[in-house]
Amino acid sequence: SIEVYKTSVKEGITAWLSTLKRLGISSDWLIILLEPPDSRKSSKLLPRNSVLDKIKNEVGEKLKERVISLMDPAKLDSRQAESWKTLLFSMRNKILVAYNTVLGRFEDNMRKQREMRNHPGWNFCTYFILQEELAFVYEMLG
Repeated sequence: SIEVYKTSVKEGITAWLSTLKRLGISSDWLIILLEPPDSRKSSKLLPRNSVLDKIKNEVGEKLKERVISLMDPAKLDSRQAESWKTLLFSMRNKILVAYNTVLGRFEDNMRKQREMRNHPGWNFCTYFILQEELAFVYEMLG
């Protein structure tokens, strides 16, 4: 309910988001709201009065796609199936973004090592190990 959200959940989400920001985690989070079947029934006079809308307003305009509503899994209907598809699509997308970020950093580090090959003290073994690790990561990804 909106009262529970305002009294306890809102503070928790705000603290959690500030912790993520402090740790430099910007693209690896997702808020999933499990909604009961009757939660979408709202007044036509106040269309933006659900907990989902409140959470989306809290995280900001640019990050609304990081808040997903999952309908009650006990009830089988088209809205519930669509909410699961949305969740799986979003999770797959976030995982791919995280992998691309890590692989980009890995490739940048290897590129820096390769560019330093003419400097005194450059170690081929260190560079080779980096290449082996990157090849192993790509092999594990398929």
